Amino acid sequence: MSGAEKFAVVWCLTNCCELGTYDHVPLVFEASTGFTDDVFSSAMQKLGEGVMETDGTYFFKGFVAANFGAGDKLLLNPFLRTILGRIARRSYPEPIIKALVDMNPSLTALIEEVKAGKSPDEVAKAAWASVAAKKKKPSPPNPTPEPPKP
Repeated sequence: MSGAEKFAVVWCLTNCCELGTYDHVPLVFEASTGFTDDVFSSAMQKLGEGVMETDGTYFFKGFVAANFGAGDKLLLNPFLRTILGRIARRSYPEPIIKALVDMNPSLTALIEEVKAGKSPDEVAKAAWASVAAKKKKPSPPNPTPEPPKP
């Protein structure tokens, strides 16, 4: 990957939203970076399976896990509320939601709840409580002490 292509990738990552999506507008890219759209296209192509494109929206597959964690770590991250809010407010293409869930299976039920109309705040708080309850270890039984032997 050339220096210009690396710059294009970094520029996209710093201009994408919390989900790791970037809505590509060639004129904005060219005006902001000074590079042609060919550099952008080449960079995205060289990322291979790490990025997907749907209708001009690019999704960086590992973005959420790299920035906010995966599994329970993601569910406990305060940014979960923002991620769910972003999904509730914007109609993302279904392939992007599917790829997000494939990369973060713990989001499946939460995204369904948000799509069904529950508030992202409410869903995130329930997820935090659920993970906290799972992590809470039951205290060992308190055995009755035996009386001292004579």
